[in-house]
Amino acid sequence: MIIKTTETELKINMLDTNFVSKWKEYMNRINQPSFNMNQWYFQGWKEDSNRIKANIKLIEDALQYCDKNIDTFNFAQSKKSLKRFKKNASQHYLNLIHRQFTTQTIDNHLTDDDGLLLNQRVHDINTGVHKLEVFCTHLNLPLRQKYKGKVIAIVFTNANTKQGDYDTSIWTENQIHNCNFDHTKEDTNHNVWLNEDILGKDLIRCFLDGDDPNNKDITGNTFFTPGIMIDVNKVYHNVLISKEFNEWHNRLCPNKTLNRWPIGNIDIGNTLLPTKISDEVLEYSFG
Repeated sequence: MIIKTTETELKINMLDTNFVSKWKEYMNRINQPSFNMNQWYFQGWKEDSNRIKANIKLIEDALQYCDKNIDTFNFAQSKKSLKRFKKNASQHYLNLIHRQFTTQTIDNHLTDDDGLLLNQRVHDINTGVHKLEVFCTHLNLPLRQKYKGKVIAIVFTNANTKQGDYDTSIWTENQIHNCNFDHTKEDTNHNVWLNEDILGKDLIRCFLDGDDPNNKDITGNTFFTPGIMIDVNKVYHNVLISKEFNEWHNRLCPNKTLNRWPIGNIDIGNTLLPTKISDEVLEYSFG
């Protein structure tokens, strides 16, 4: 696969698996004229009080709007968790808010009839949580600081907003058969993976965030898009082969699989990687 950006050209050697074949089929359905690329870090960025305040306000406003317009779901726990977060910036409270966002989506409290504005407000909760993690809590999590690394995410479609035909590339687990990925049985030594543009969390994010893997929002494939992430420092692989992750997995959720598939590999040492925090993907093709 060749991906051309405004800065560089990326060549990905694709894996020969059933999942990657299905992934390529979905990629061919995307009709957006351009795509987004951004960089982020497993360990967080740097503390930024202005961004922290702005994203707290984003979540507050979104919760207030959703509480008034979704009468089938109780957002009280999220409101309480955000109030406590303002006094004690703990990852625990963000986990609870994120879980409520995921739960109300999984349980169909938000429907296609609710309109674009309400859909955006719901996803503002998710956006705010992840930005608070980046600029605040991840900086204080031991596992996040132990497993450090840069990621280049290439987003071909956006799960956060409904955008007409663009959303034909959003998948659910019912559409992809045999999509479970078991890290204890499969090779994980790869640096290009399905992106984290999913509903809920996968086991790796759950582990690094100190979350409870037995909640139903901890899943890699309930809902996802065909974006990819270049794991520059192979953090995914390093976590998945680590003793502490596997002891955690065996103790708490031995029957739960990762369900996030590797897509292939890129030769990091001989590739000019994008240097900008954000970039534009001009085109892609399969060789």
